[in-house]
Amino acid sequence: MPTVAVIVQARMGSSRLPGKVLREVGGATLLAHLVRRLRRASTATTIIVATTTAPADDAILDEAARLGVGVFRGSEEDVLSRYAGAAAALEAEVIVRVTSDCPLLDPVELDRVVRAFEGAGVDYASNQAGSERRIPRGQDVEVMTRAALERAAREASEPGDREHVTPFLYRSPGRFRTLLTHRPGRDGSGFRITVDTPEDLEVVRAVVSALGSDAPLDAIIDYLDRHPEVARLNQGVAQKDLTGDAERRQRRIAGRTLLAQAHAGPSVGFGHVARVGALLEAWVEAGGRAVLAGSGLEGGIIERLVRAGVELATDTAEPVAIAIDGYDFEPTHYASQRRRACTVVLDDFAERGLDADVVVNPNVGASAERYPSTSRVLVGAPYVLLRREIRQLVARPAERPHGVVVSFGGSDPTGLTLRLLEAGLPAGVPVDVLVGPAVSASVRPALLAFQSDFVRVHLDPPNVGALFHDKALAIAAAGSTVWELMALAVPTILVVVADNQRVVADGAVRLGGAIHAGDADAGAPTRIRELSAELLSQPERLAGLRARGQGLIDGRGVWRVIDTVLDAVEERETGE
Repeated sequence: MPTVAVIVQARMGSSRLPGKVLREVGGATLLAHLVRRLRRASTATTIIVATTTAPADDAILDEAARLGVGVFRGSEEDVLSRYAGAAAALEAEVIVRVTSDCPLLDPVELDRVVRAFEGAGVDYASNQAGSERRIPRGQDVEVMTRAALERAAREASEPGDREHVTPFLYRSPGRFRTLLTHRPGRDGSGFRITVDTPEDLEVVRAVVSALGSDAPLDAIIDYLDRHPEVARLNQGVAQKDLTGDAERRQRRIAGRTLLAQAHAGPSVGFGHVARVGALLEAWVEAGGRAVLAGSGLEGGIIERLVRAGVELATDTAEPVAIAIDGYDFEPTHYASQRRRACTVVLDDFAERGLDADVVVNPNVGASAERYPSTSRVLVGAPYVLLRREIRQLVARPAERPHGVVVSFGGSDPTGLTLRLLEAGLPAGVPVDVLVGPAVSASVRPALLAFQSDFVRVHLDPPNVGALFHDKALAIAAAGSTVWELMALAVPTILVVVADNQRVVADGAVRLGGAIHAGDADAGAPTRIRELSAELLSQPERLAGLRARGQGLIDGRGVWRVIDTVLDAVEERETGE
């Protein structure tokens, strides 16, 4: 018999339910449930998890080690090359592809497809062809020769082929010998026992709670038949097609308009504009029209948005969605905007009743339960909105981090930058000081006076990402900049310069991604100087902060938010 390797595709950065592979059901992760079932397949010679090199997927490495299965790490976007690399490492003759979002995959069905493949002498076999199936979603099995997989990896060029691994093998008749083999017996194609959304997860939880973790497929189908209230939980979930995520997003946006509303200036800073601006930039990247309306829209950050294709206007006709970010909007404003279009509110207080179609709160530890009136609530680090200049650097770690960067926001309301420079930082360490657009003009000459061979002062710099990217340490206000620094693997000393920043600082420190220096009071400069000297003398501690921070923020938050907004838009348009 040929060697048969089951390769399980898994990553933490899924678009609709981030981290789903390690969600727990019945006391075990989804990956653990799947591995347990795969081990009962008699045809499988070996099992390996194919994950990515992204720091966030270190967690999958740890879980696989706990489960006693091997791991291959490869490209996040080019999943086909990841599979081919895993297959080459295993030197198996036959490859079985399954995905980690199928925790209830039946080992009997896997064995049946493998034996059908071997008996037919084909290059590729599957138990489904999209909508042509007799199995529920979540029971998909694909079997192929290693030679066919390697040819696909060499020749496939379409983004959807690289992302979804196998379309190149069956899309063009005659290219490969293929087999579609249907499971005999009951037709279960109307059910979903895959996990791609929160609704899917609830169905799997109900099944495991009722039947246990080892239930055969017939028992699961019987249960869903007898409990339509459970089956209905995810019946409205649309299965993704085989185009690439970016191509699918562009097709859905198709030039439509996203309007954002936010204010900036000395009293409110530039955090709201930076956060909503990240969403606008990404919308333009995906082929849409983006418009920003508000007061105080000036300075380098606004110039960057305009260069990225964002328009400035007091209003715009017929936006498909409206993004609102700020603390000074009245409840009546949310209601009126929601009547006008689909609304997404970017929030970090969780203290207000919000009338919105989508709420985004990226703070670590934020709870969806704080927004009971909103059906789509996106909370936590997977939904951090990174500006394009930061996203482009996330996958390019600095080779030799050096120096310190100081940034206390667009307005530095407590004047901490000047106080810190007066107190002094560790001698002989190069320091880049960022001065925001709303910092008082009367203070700027005093800041510039500190320029030297080791201190460079940057007034409203055009590219903040480049100044953050290669630093060994950052000293920053605990605003949205924290997430950017963590994504770029820059260890950070946080200072609370406004009350709404406490939750950010607490979350970042709790997860081990930053150090908290307290409030921006009179003693802050001394505490910061001492902490800086201590950390710079401890490279292992810096490395730990760097790894934990980057593992938390993967840079895909803007796309997850946009996809959710598009779901809400389409729901309004169809009335479902």
